[in-house]
Amino acid sequence: MWLLVPLSLWAAGACSNSGNSLAPADAGAGADGPVEGGVPCSGTGISKGPWSLHVDGTSAVIRWEACRTGTNPALTYAKEQGGPLLSAKSTETPFVVDKTIEALNADAAPDYAGTWYMHEAQLTGLSPGTCYDYRLTADMTTEARFCTAHDSGDTFKFLAIGDTNPALGFSTTDVLEHVLPVGFEFTVHGGDIEYYDSIVETYAIWFRLMAPLLRNGAIMPAIGNHDGDMQTGEPSDKFQQYTQRFWGGAGFWGTDTYYGFENGGVYFFTLDTENPIDPSSVQFQWLANQLQQASKQPGYRFSILYLHRPFLTCGDTGDDTADLMQMQQQLFTPYEVPLVIQAHMHGYERFEIPGLTLVTAAGGGGAIGNVNANTSRSYCNERVASGAFFHGDVFTVSPGMISMQAIDDKGVVRDSFSHAVP
Repeated sequence: MWLLVPLSLWAAGACSNSGNSLAPADAGAGADGPVEGGVPCSGTGISKGPWSLHVDGTSAVIRWEACRTGTNPALTYAKEQGGPLLSAKSTETPFVVDKTIEALNADAAPDYAGTWYMHEAQLTGLSPGTCYDYRLTADMTTEARFCTAHDSGDTFKFLAIGDTNPALGFSTTDVLEHVLPVGFEFTVHGGDIEYYDSIVETYAIWFRLMAPLLRNGAIMPAIGNHDGDMQTGEPSDKFQQYTQRFWGGAGFWGTDTYYGFENGGVYFFTLDTENPIDPSSVQFQWLANQLQQASKQPGYRFSILYLHRPFLTCGDTGDDTADLMQMQQQLFTPYEVPLVIQAHMHGYERFEIPGLTLVTAAGGGGAIGNVNANTSRSYCNERVASGAFFHGDVFTVSPGMISMQAIDDKGVVRDSFSHAVP
């Protein structure tokens, strides 16, 4: 939930994004503002964001994009439950986008070519297991939060969602409307964060529609095939100019495309399924090393893997049973990995195989596919739940237990489970 510091603690001004409203205060670079550097620029100078990532028990990164240089670099923050008002300043880095991308959607502002200015503020000295509210000084009406990682054994909640395409219709925002009130502290995204290939969406509208999620807590996305896709058949450097600019550096170990982080004694790892993950690959060896190291850390409980292309699916995409078998034998069983979160197949699935649960969390807004297209696959008798519906999955990790609710775009819990864990 969005629990916000009273306005009396901040600069005076009307708040246009209070509660769980899906109407964001910042709609991105507006065409009604002055043009600077070849791009339309809003009055605040903030064109996208803010959002948080790279969060651990004592630090966090806040990032946003500005459409002009010299935008106020400061932000203020305080504990949700009360405490002193603190401040920090961001570092501004110019970034040149070399191509304007438009969408066949009257509500989707183009992603303009030109120079944009990325801001990043590093907050340190934070308290573990604590949620903070923050505001950018350039726009004090925009309110957001992040939560630091918990100590081992604490209870925490996170959201798993994938294949978000909010400009395609109301599905993504409807899912957010129903999962946000449940309450969670951060989001793991299964990839296909934004779809140029849908031809109705740009990142400008994506940030506007996804603002409620981004302002609810940190986001740590996996890399999907559409995170470097093409727009209307023309080559696009989307991966570097957008995906990496916005989401790079989300984790703590690894690279910008495969990485790990920890919360409450649980280690989260994501792999880049656009590149090899078989036992001879760099990623497999990296994961093996990281799981081994994590298992030796004080307070280690278990690990969770999330990635884009699925290991198992009875739906209308490919699978990867060979790599799953190798990972389970060599990595998952020895190092206590009880859960894999996957995406790409637009729908919901849950598989229960000995020692491992696999959840397909790919109903974030992309057009729902045929979840039963390949039910003849040998393992489909181990699929215990499925459905062709939009959804987000809220996980609760508590002492000795992990549980989940798959919540659809009408607010209905379509599947749930509770499993014992270390």
